[in-house]
Amino acid sequence: MPSAKPTHFLDLTASTGLGLRISQILPSTCHRIEISSLIRNESTVASSCNPNALANRLRETYLGDKLTSALASEQGDLKDLIVAADQLNTSATYHATSAVHWPSTGLVKVGVSSINSTGLFSRDRTYLLVGLTGKIGQSIAKWLVANGAGCVCLISRNPNIKPAWIKSFQGTGGDVKIYSMDSTDITSVESVMNEIRSTCPPIGGVAHGSMVLHDSLFSKMTVEDMQTVLAPKIDGAIYLDQLFYDDDLDFFVLFSSAACVVGNLGQANYAAANGYLNSLSRQRRRRGVAGSTFDI
Repeated sequence: MPSAKPTHFLDLTASTGLGLRISQILPSTCHRIEISSLIRNESTVASSCNPNALANRLRETYLGDKLTSALASEQGDLKDLIVAADQLNTSATYHATSAVHWPSTGLVKVGVSSINSTGLFSRDRTYLLVGLTGKIGQSIAKWLVANGAGCVCLISRNPNIKPAWIKSFQGTGGDVKIYSMDSTDITSVESVMNEIRSTCPPIGGVAHGSMVLHDSLFSKMTVEDMQTVLAPKIDGAIYLDQLFYDDDLDFFVLFSSAACVVGNLGQANYAAANGYLNSLSRQRRRRGVAGSTFDI
């Protein structure tokens, strides 16, 4: 297509011959521009140039540089650059690069606080950390309680949490509970969710971080290898989405991985599983309910 052909070629290459080789294969209608036509040792003014316009541009450049220099150093000549607000009606006292001094006679008080300075979560709600009973999950649980969570449930297939860690929450106002659940078994998921609903405050948030790693080159990956990794993430997410399909949650977070974005050798199954989580979170948001992912 003629419209797809280049119309101009600017050669900024070094003297390696590359620019010449490129130029030789360009259409004859392509206008070639050499760097020598843009950069010269002496200044020139085109005959068609308006001297007054050029002078104005130079003056604006000078004034802009003067303003920059003055603001960068208190020793600069600020008198000519700063104009009081009540002088703006006199055009002769200022120009486009002037700085307006617009003082206020009163104080404006602004409260500044850390995002964690107030309760982010509710003492009257329960927050689920599914597949997150390790160090990451324990750290999140501690943060949830410290920011107002009344009940946090850590859930995984084989939770291994020291009793001393659970006791450390005594007196904090938050209750931490541990449950055993198989995220790939809908019966197990429903059973644990029903128990939590009947014994804990209403569920306010769900985080899903179940995962199994089984790295293998894709050419050597069996169906079983693929399913071993897909099931905990995909099936677990599907079951939780079904059980909290239209619940009014503070959050529904799915723990994904950067491997889904950039890939990782031997983890095609893991990347695929995380890709599904990203899609599910978008689907939930389209339904108008909470849904997000973390690509860790």
